[in-house]
Parts: sequence; structure tokens; C-alpha cells
Amino acid sequence: MVKTTIKEIDKINFDDVMSVSEKFCSDMNNYKLTTIKLPENIIVESEFKENRIRRTKRMFDEICSDESPINPKQKFKVEVFLCIIDQLKTSLSERFTNNTSLIVDMQYLLPKHFKDLKSDDLPESALKKLSTLSSVDHPLLIAELKYFASIYNAVIQPLNKPNRLSYDSNDDSSHEEDDENNDNLYELNTDIRTGCDKAMRKNNNNGHNRDSCLLCVHKLIYSLNMHSPLYANLFTAIEFVLTLSVSQVNCERVFSKLKIIKNRLRSSLGNEHLEAFILMTVEREILDEIEFEDILEIVKSSSPLMSKLLSKY
Repeated sequence: MVKTTIKEIDKINFDDVMSVSEKFCSDMNNYKLTTIKLPENIIVESEFKENRIRRTKRMFDEICSDESPINPKQKFKVEVFLCIIDQLKTSLSERFTNNTSLIVDMQYLLPKHFKDLKSDDLPESALKKLSTLSSVDHPLLIAELKYFASIYNAVIQPLNKPNRLSYDSNDDSSHEEDDENNDNLYELNTDIRTGCDKAMRKNNNNGHNRDSCLLCVHKLIYSLNMHSPLYANLFTAIEFVLTLSVSQVNCERVFSKLKIIKNRLRSSLGNEHLEAFILMTVEREILDEIEFEDILEIVKSSSPLMSKLLSKY
């Protein structure tokens, strides 16, 4: 996957990028003049400015002359465009090449690769890196994953039904038990897909492939109460993978929140309160789902004094 991405990056042509950029500048200028009606002197420049040539000082005995000035467009290509391409390729190689074994182990946890686990000729290094990082027993992890892969289709098949079963209204008594079981399956299917659907809507993606969704596997094991003790090692490994940060964005976001919370007016804030404030700020989406009444009841039950003070609320 990384090699394919790097090859696609190599195919990026500078002339194509420039043509698209020039078209964008032209469209924006026309849009501003016709729709926004801004003054004509406010434009998006589509050409590079030619800066004054700076001549370097030479000693009297130097024979070489000054380098000929390069075209601003060529200068942009060398100093900006090619640097970005090189940085992309280097970052991809360093970030993913060092974690190749972990990425390979993560693929075994996806349902679309469960058919490969039915054979007994798995490599010795399979899931070894993941078991070491997640602090689980390697042989037990492989055994649990193989057994779960063998029963996955039987477990997931009832959940693939899109709608509840409908029966004739005159025959309710004979299908009362089936209705109850079907409702339970429907609620379980809805619960499993809740988190995935939120992520899909957030990314403007309406499609959902359960065979490629590790979060669905996690919710399935948890909802069916199979995470302890039957698949304890497998559940721990899946949770470890789901908590891995794909990029440094989340880490940088935490430091940004830290600067906002612990400013010069809160310089004496203790570690305990600081950790609580950061957790509430970073996990804001989870915090918004918690009802205020539930928090109030927990605070009331902490001490008789708090219960007395908050009794009127």
C-alpha cells in the first residue's frame, strides 16, 4: 500500500498542477467580479512575481560569474514543489516502513482476512508484534482469533438482515417469541453500527463495509459478552489497535488545548485537575452525550454534604 502510494505521488506532474492552479485563479477572479462584486484591483494572482536579482560579492581573483537567474516558475518548482514531494515520500516511508510488522498483524484482525486464518500454515511472526505491544499471550491470541474467525459468519449472518421481520397481524400469538428474538437482533445490529455510522457521516461517506471495519468486530464481541474470558486476549489486542493514533494530529491538538487551559491565569493548576480538564476538552463529543442529571446524581452520592447542598436541583 505504501509503495503504491509513493508511486502515485511520483506521477504528480508539475505542469498539471500549474494548469489546475491557473484555472482556479481565473475562476476565482471571475467569481469575485460577477458574484461578490469586489473591486477589480483585488485579484488572485496567477503568475509569479519576478524579484530583483541579487548579485553576490566576488573577490577580485574569482573567475566564475554569477549564476544566471532562474525563472520564478522554475524556482517555485525546485524550492517548493519538489521539496513537498520529497517530504511526502520520506514521511510515508519512515512512518509506515518502521511499523510494517504491526500493520501486517492488524490485517489479520479484519473479517475480510478471516478466511486466511483457517489454514494452519500461518507465519511464525504472525501477530507477534501486536501481542508484544498489547501485552497478551501470543499463542492464546492466535488460538482465540482462529476460533472467532471460524464462527464469525454464523454469528454475523442474523445481523445482516436490514429490517425487522414482519408477520401477519392475525398471527401474533404464534410468532411472539420470534418477534422478541428478532427485536433483540435488530437492537444489537443497531448498537453495533451506531459508532460506525457516526464516523461515516463525519467523513461524508454513506457506504459501510462491515468486513473491513475493526470497530464492528469490537462492538460485536462486546455486545455478545464474549470479551471475557472467552476472547480476552483478542479483545485486548483489538482495543489496542483502535486506540492507536494514525497521525500526530491528536497529539498536537492535546498540546493546543493544554496551552488554552493552563494559561498565565491558571499557572498554579494541579496535575489532577489539569488532567481532568484536558480529558473533558479532548473527549468533548463523549462529554456532550452524558446527561447533566446523571452527573448531578454522582456528585450528590459522593458525600452527605453535597447531597444536602444539591438537593434543591
